[in-house]
Amino acid sequence: MTTVEERVAFLEGRVEEQSQMVNGIREAIVHLEERMDRRFEAVESRLAGLDQKLDQRVAELDQKLGGLDQKLDQRFGWLVGLQVTTLLAMVTTLVATVAALLAR
Repeated sequence: MTTVEERVAFLEGRVEEQSQMVNGIREAIVHLEERMDRRFEAVESRLAGLDQKLDQRVAELDQKLGGLDQKLDQRFGWLVGLQVTTLLAMVTTLVATVAALLAR
């Protein structure tokens, strides 16, 4: 049969093993947290770079669309001008035809 001292020594050894395992787990968690922090920082910096590039591209598209908008406005003005001119020519022709018919 084992003595009380042997049993206490055995339990002390087991408690020491458990303590070392818990310390190992703590260290692993700290290491994991550090790695995760580094990865998140890397992802955040990449996202910031992508955000900046996206903002730049959107600004370029806005600038291009602004130029296109000006061109469309100019072309629309020409189109309306041609339609008004055509309408005036038709009205003038109609008035001249009616006047010629009435003059007979």
